[in-house]
Amino acid sequence: MRINPDKCVACGNCTYVCPMEAIYIDPVIKRATIKRDECVECYACFNGLSQEHLNPTIVRTTRKLFAMLRIRFEPEPDVCPTSAFEPEELVWPRVVRRAFSDPRVPHESTGVEGRGTEEVKTNDVTGRVKVGEVGFTIEFGRPGVGARFTEIQEMCWALAKVGVSFEKKNPITSLMSDVATGTLREGIMNEKVMSAIVEYQRLFDAAGTAERTIQLRQVALSAMKNLAEFEPRLVGPVLYGTAFEHSPITLHLFSDELEAVTRFLMARRIPYTLDERSFRLGGRQFENFIVVAVEFQQQALDLVVMPHVRLAHPPLSPLDGAPYRRLAMPGLAALLDSPDAAEVLPEIALLRSSKP
Repeated sequence: MRINPDKCVACGNCTYVCPMEAIYIDPVIKRATIKRDECVECYACFNGLSQEHLNPTIVRTTRKLFAMLRIRFEPEPDVCPTSAFEPEELVWPRVVRRAFSDPRVPHESTGVEGRGTEEVKTNDVTGRVKVGEVGFTIEFGRPGVGARFTEIQEMCWALAKVGVSFEKKNPITSLMSDVATGTLREGIMNEKVMSAIVEYQRLFDAAGTAERTIQLRQVALSAMKNLAEFEPRLVGPVLYGTAFEHSPITLHLFSDELEAVTRFLMARRIPYTLDERSFRLGGRQFENFIVVAVEFQQQALDLVVMPHVRLAHPPLSPLDGAPYRRLAMPGLAALLDSPDAAEVLPEIALLRSSKP
């Protein structure tokens, strides 16, 4: 997009329309100017403003006269009075900006307008994600923020390393020079877009997930028995049955003295590291708790040390804002002895052990 300096009268209306804040009034030349590196070619300025065809000289003279007479002049806020916006013919790679940023333009690779994908939320119609697969979407950028392909590239490389399958009917995938490694074309790296979506699928190994869940819960129970004096409670992905291969087991321990926990570990020659994590207690009230990271039975454990008052009044979960769901040893042992040992979100066991 280009603003014709011979037509612009610096009314400033366009500065409020640009969702990327890429238009400003240059105080030197007293004209609206586009920051080309920040402009994503969304055409919001061109399509969002009514275009009038007033004579620029007359408009500037009128504005100066009003200023001399101290008469306040407020132009219509949604009008470019002199039709100063002039769309340019976009060439590669800048044309990529408009394809991802102008909701009126369909992507050549998919024929879909906007960000160029129908996403997996329409899977009941498109059937992209098959039985035994899990579909994921990662969104980059928003109006006012945007995203550069250098950022998208970093994520695509990371995803490719863990063996994901990129969605073929996605414009980001069509821009890859090597889908196997998630490598995007070099020419677009410096381009910025308003928003983009990366989609991929992974095979869901139900049997392997169930086996891993039971194994992690068994390790958690064993660790809780060893830490019984600190009244441990199991929380997080291992409790919910949603843990990945390298997810740590998270336990809440209760002691009014952190040193009691560290002395316990040192007496058993268990190496540990300390970190700090913030938890929301309610409203805008937060509290920091020490996290003791150890390894137990070749599995990472995060031991969050809290004062005893937090046993009856748990902090709030960042997932849903409700108090943390926690499971004590008896509840976990009962769960492992039940047919639901590998269940995701085993509500019955959680309800049984909801009391501190």
